[in-house]
Amino acid sequence: MSNYETLFNEILALTRDEKLSWQQISRKDNAGIILNAHLVIRQFSTTYRRGHQVFTLLLLEKRHLYNEETSFMERLEGRRAELLILENEELVISLREMPIKLARMMELMDLAIDQSDKVRRILGAPV
Repeated sequence: MSNYETLFNEILALTRDEKLSWQQISRKDNAGIILNAHLVIRQFSTTYRRGHQVFTLLLLEKRHLYNEETSFMERLEGRRAELLILENEELVISLREMPIKLARMMELMDLAIDQSDKVRRILGAPV
């Protein structure tokens, strides 16, 4: 297991245990550090402490176009997750499905959506 997978697994476990509190923020926030920011559907943020260091985690739900390289097939849209780790508003690590399996990234996304402040408010759950 790579260091990236170990870090991701720690974040996923903290999210499962609801030790990270995800807030949905404007999808337009942080556009200066997000590649293809126009593809962001939703964006979530939380504070992550590791030792004495404090990081901001940004979890992005992004639109993904399949078959965009061919004109013979109809384009299909899907969604992908991307996890950005920032320190002092500077990008430190960007995790996508290359080092982390897509299913695990989407599991984190689904947990963050379900546990986010806005979803909890609309469902009447404690925030």
